[in-house]
Amino acid sequence: MKTTKIILSSLLAMTILGTTIISCKKKKKDEPVASCSDKIKNQGETEIDCGGPCPACIPDDTEEQKGNSNDETDVSNETDAVVDDASNALPKQNAGKTDGANKWTTPCSATVDTTTNLKNLQVTITYDGMSCDGKRKRVGTVTITLTDPTIGNKPKAFSSWKSKGAYLTIEFNLFVTKISTGKTFKIVGTKKIVNVDGGSLQEMTTSSPAVTLHITGDVNVTLNDTSAGKWTIDRTRKIQYVGTDLRVTNTGGANNIAVSGTSKKGEAFTVSIPTAVVWSKSTCPEIEYKGEKYPKWVPISGVKIHKAKKELTVTFGVDKDGKSVASGCPHGYKLEWVNGKGVAKSLVLPY
Repeated sequence: MKTTKIILSSLLAMTILGTTIISCKKKKKDEPVASCSDKIKNQGETEIDCGGPCPACIPDDTEEQKGNSNDETDVSNETDAVVDDASNALPKQNAGKTDGANKWTTPCSATVDTTTNLKNLQVTITYDGMSCDGKRKRVGTVTITLTDPTIGNKPKAFSSWKSKGAYLTIEFNLFVTKISTGKTFKIVGTKKIVNVDGGSLQEMTTSSPAVTLHITGDVNVTLNDTSAGKWTIDRTRKIQYVGTDLRVTNTGGANNIAVSGTSKKGEAFTVSIPTAVVWSKSTCPEIEYKGEKYPKWVPISGVKIHKAKKELTVTFGVDKDGKSVASGCPHGYKLEWVNGKGVAKSLVLPY
């Protein structure tokens, strides 16, 4: 009897062991075979389904897209700032008479030389130091020549920038450093700015009609010592008060294209403005620098589309969640694109 029990116990143990072995074998048999499309980081992959035995991983392009947006914005903003400096630096003239004591306004960390003769009215601004708000250091020169088609054969001293159709030719040779990032860019080239309907930025009040400037030209751009080639510009700036807030509305030229050229990676690109980009002077709190307060100009609405090998949409005037802000100071702007893996991505950045 005792022997029978031992035999039965042995048989039961063997049955359990056999079942376990079969179960283990079945489990291993049912395990999925590792592959480069199993959505699992395995078999020595660098990232999920790429690297190691799989195809090379596509690098994250977030920084690249941030750079594409910032490069165009930085150059456009700087050349616009020079246009504003040029408008303020021109003698305030009316029928050849200046206003004497306040003949022109000198930009921060710059000197202004004005030459008037029978051939032209020319202003040279030499920059050598910080911008008024302390955000940029500028070194170099811009030369502004004013042409006023309304004066006929009169001496050019009678030229007035506020005449309808008057235009500025601006020659750039300017090196700029952004203080916050250390990024540098050099602008060499020529722009033409036409005062489309006439009017004076210097004399603008809350009841003045808008001043519209059409800006065209070609500039060679160097970004962080890397040549980005020639950029062609075709934009319109409309400056006017909305209530007590001075605003600048930017639009593109043909097919809404505002800038075209070559990026620092050597890729052809365009920047279009399908929805006008509106900048506000007083929506956000002022900036304080060295005891002085300066307006914080920010874009409060609008859309730009950068097209190269990839397409990047930039929406201005959003909150921290990337939603458009209807009133008040916006947080920043939103970037949207599809990366090399076909994944839609977005990023919200502060002003």
